[in-house]
Amino acid sequence: MKSRRFAVLLAGILAFVSAVVTVAQTSAPKGFTLGAPERPNLDQGGGLVAAPAQSARGVSAVPRYTSDGRLDVPKGFRSWVFVGADLSPAYKPDGPESTRPDPQKDEPKAPGTFHNIYINRESYEAYRANGRFPDPTILVMEVFQAERKDTKGILKSGEFEGKRISLEAAVKDGNRPGGGVAWAYYAFEIDANGQPAQSARAFPDKSCYDCHLKHASNDNVWVQFYPPLRDPE
Repeated sequence: MKSRRFAVLLAGILAFVSAVVTVAQTSAPKGFTLGAPERPNLDQGGGLVAAPAQSARGVSAVPRYTSDGRLDVPKGFRSWVFVGADLSPAYKPDGPESTRPDPQKDEPKAPGTFHNIYINRESYEAYRANGRFPDPTILVMEVFQAERKDTKGILKSGEFEGKRISLEAAVKDGNRPGGGVAWAYYAFEIDANGQPAQSARAFPDKSCYDCHLKHASNDNVWVQFYPPLRDPE
């Protein structure tokens, strides 16, 4: 008799708990999972939106191409990892062909150029971890004319970055349009206002790849010139 009453009581308790859970789930906000904390994300206006959790660093950087195989200008590259700021590097005669104006080709007296190099964060972290550049990897180089006279006239000496005169990219992508070696090199045409064309065609492999392969210190990248890649912190 006692066993029968206990069974009835237990059944009643279980039915009550089931009812409570059902009510809680049906009344919870859409997208909310009972027993697990929400992961709110901020939209651009600062409001809360329901969206899948993403990396704090955003979407992975991957090369994007036009329908005819041209590389699109990498978006947001100035927020990538800054790995080098070379001042007026000039190649020896057996070096790569120039893809930009060279104001100091013969040791000129005028100011030279600043070469700023960025690499996508995923590839930077992979290289720091294992010494290899993954596929894909993107490096972007901005070239600025060095200037000595600022508009406010405050400088007594030194040089600063003036007008942008070149934008280039080196991309490691074994699946790039047209095939060929994994590394390809691109130069985006710059207009009178320093703005780049939206896309660029890859140089022939012989124009850039062979020189990088011969002279760059690691996997076709001039690591020897980029302290964040070359040296420990």
